[in-house]
Order: sequence, then structure tokens, then C-alpha cells
Amino acid sequence: GTALAFTVLEYPALMHLTLAATSAGNTAKGFVVDRSTYVLCEDVRVSAFSTNIHVTGSDTVASGIVQLSNINSREFTTVGIQIDHAVDTYLSNVDNYAVSGNPTNARGIIIDTGASGIEGKNVNNGSSGLLLRNSTPTVNTYGKPPNFVFFDQLVCDSAPTVGLEFAASLDTAGGVGSAFYGYAFRFSHTMVAATQTTGDSGIKISGGRDISFVNCISRFNKLHGLELAGGTNMRFTNCHFNANNIQAHASGSGVSVAAGVSNWQILGGTSGDETNEDAGSPQKYGYFIAVGASNNYVIAHTRAMNNDTAAISDGGTGNNKLILNVWTGASQDALVNSKQWSVGDNLFYMDITTSTHPLLAFDTNDYFGFDRTNYYHWVVGGSDLMKLDSNSHLAVGGGLIVGNAATTGGVSGGILFSEITAPSAPAANKGTMWVEDNGAGKSRLMIRFASGASQQIAIEP
Repeated sequence: GTALAFTVLEYPALMHLTLAATSAGNTAKGFVVDRSTYVLCEDVRVSAFSTNIHVTGSDTVASGIVQLSNINSREFTTVGIQIDHAVDTYLSNVDNYAVSGNPTNARGIIIDTGASGIEGKNVNNGSSGLLLRNSTPTVNTYGKPPNFVFFDQLVCDSAPTVGLEFAASLDTAGGVGSAFYGYAFRFSHTMVAATQTTGDSGIKISGGRDISFVNCISRFNKLHGLELAGGTNMRFTNCHFNANNIQAHASGSGVSVAAGVSNWQILGGTSGDETNEDAGSPQKYGYFIAVGASNNYVIAHTRAMNNDTAAISDGGTGNNKLILNVWTGASQDALVNSKQWSVGDNLFYMDITTSTHPLLAFDTNDYFGFDRTNYYHWVVGGSDLMKLDSNSHLAVGGGLIVGNAATTGGVSGGILFSEITAPSAPAANKGTMWVEDNGAGKSRLMIRFASGASQQIAIEP
């Protein structure tokens, strides 16, 4: 049953009230808003129901403009607050705690099919987390996956499940014409911590599009801080994934990306053991990208310090990726700078993590780079075409073309000059060689030293 319901009402209000079941473990709901609009629920305590608060409707008629403020939700056994088939629902100043120990793996908040325009600010889930899913898609107006979900100052602490989960069902189309997917999710100043069950990450994304996290923390979780098992167009800015993998999994990481997951970026933030409090955690990698066809991703300007195995393991085989300025803290050599991108069908990358650094390349056989033995070199077809060392010595593999001679034809094993006007005398202990016209249409090879006149070496027959 249900303790209290607003069904097909306009402008109803519930204020300064306590709804409490006599004992936990029942199947009842505390407070239900069903196909109602302009609803105000303020300064309300709901406790010990299976579902404490449910804002819902149908796939043709939704609840709308529902405000839940100063809510104390306690001891629920299935879900604290569920929102589906509802638009423009606002949560502020919500304390949402599952029954002690949460033996039924209850979720603090579930946002489901037909939810749109959901905003939360200062929402605290204790012993529980948040789930976004699309469990009942239809072709009707409110049968589409949830979208436009915005949370600021969200906490998901000590959940017995994934702390903050985007289900794969968000990629199941719904709504009119089955043309809609789960999209437009924004989370800022969010903390997810201490998932309790082996195999559960802090944040796990298996579906959804256009997902953004800004200034967020995920730490002390059983498996990964952030697990990208699916989803697309995901952005993480100044987020921190520290001291995860409490279960000590062989590849438990700050950020773990499954094979083939593409179109994501991580800018700023950290992934590792950053503080004394974090020291000794078994987080294996800062960033782990599984071997596979992941493509179109960026990891830039981050720190990945004190991970057990390595800062980064990049198994992505796509051509369009950029890894830049990932600092491990050990030495300058630990500044991981592997940059790769593509323009049309041409692949470019930069990598200064090895003894020979390709600074600009088309592929591994054709690049311009700097070697730690202190010379720059241009490599074509896997062989050095030209080297310039720290003593200003120039070594040319296939000959040297000087001036504009490249327009007159190639050369192999020699030096090709173009005619110029006679230069002035060089400095002491030097000589200048050039080709000029002799005044009668013949090219001649000349040399001039610091003193004396120019001298002809040879002339065109």
C-alpha cells in the first residue's frame, strides 16, 4: 500500500510532516506523487518504507514541476526516492539513508524512464547510491529514456552497489518514433566513496550520451574509481580518482576503460595516491585503457602519482587520441607525453616517453624527432634522411639540395646547387661555395675564402 498519495492533482502541498512505517522490511510506499503538477513537498521526514518517495506518472501523462526540499528519507529497503514519468522535478537539501547495513542493496535514488529536467542540489545518499536507467521504454511521449539530469553537491557514500551508475539500458531507444536515447547528464562537485561490494566501482557508465562531470571525487571504492564500460561523448574535468581498488584486483584502477569505448576526455584532476591518507592503497593504474578499438579520446594535464603498477596502460588501437602531460611525480621522464591525432587519412602523433622521441610523425617510420644522444633527425621509410647534432654537424643520407634546386629535379648521393649572386667574403678560417652564372650563360662552381678573390673550381661544358 501507500501511506500518502497525490494523484492527478494541481498545486498540492505537503509540509512539516513525518511519515513513518511501523517497521522496516515492508513492501509499502511512503509518499507518492502520481500525474500531479505544481507539487511542493517541504520539511518532510519519510522513513522505513520499501520506497520512501516516488514521483511518477504514465508514458502518456507525467507528473511535472515537483519540488522536494528539506527532505529526510531514512531506512528504506528498495529505494529512497524514485523518479520516473516526471518532468521538471527539483530536489534540494535531501538526506537519504538506507536501512542500517543496507542488506537489500537498496538504491538511494533511481531516475528512470520518462524522467526529464531533473535537478538536484545538496543531496546526500548514505549507504546507498544513484542509478540512472531506462527500464520501461515505450513509443509514447513519456516512454523515452531519462534526459537532462543535473546534480550539484551530490554524495553517494558506502553503497553496497555501484555508487553512481549509468545503466546500459540508457542506450535503448524510446519515445515518439523510438528516436530518443538517454542524454544530457551533468554532475558537479560530486563525491562517490567506499563502495562495499567486490566488483563495484565508484562511478560506472555502461550507457548514455553527453555525460559531464566537473570537480568530482571518487575514492576508496572496491574496484575502479571510474569505470567506462559504455556510453559516448563523456567529459571529466578536474576530477579525482584516488586510492581505489580496495579489493586489490590485478587491474583495479583510478580510471578503467573497456575495449572499444570511445569518444571521451579527461582534463585535469588526479588518479593515484595523492595524500598520506591515500598512501598504500592498491590502485594499480591511474588510467587503464583495455586493448581494443577505443578511439577519439583525450587524457591531458593530469597527475597519476603512486599507482602500484603504472600511471597509464593505453591499449586503445584507434588513430585519433591524445595523451598529454600526465605527471607521475617520479622524475621528468615520468611526464607521459604521448600525443596522437588524425587529420583526414593522415595520422600524426608526438611521443617523448622513449629514448628516441618522435616530435611530429605521420607513422612510426616517417617522423621528425629528437634523440637523447642530442641530435635532431628526420626519418623517412625507417631510415635517417638527415641528422643535425649538438655541434651543428649536418649529416645527409641521400644528398643535400641547396637553394631552390628541389624544383629542378632530384639528386641522389650528391649536392645540388641553384645559381645565386656571388656572396661576400666569409669570416676568418671559413670558406663559401656556390654556383653562379659566368656572364655568358654558363653555370660555374666557385669558392671564396676570408681573403682574396673568388676562385672558379669548375664550369659547365
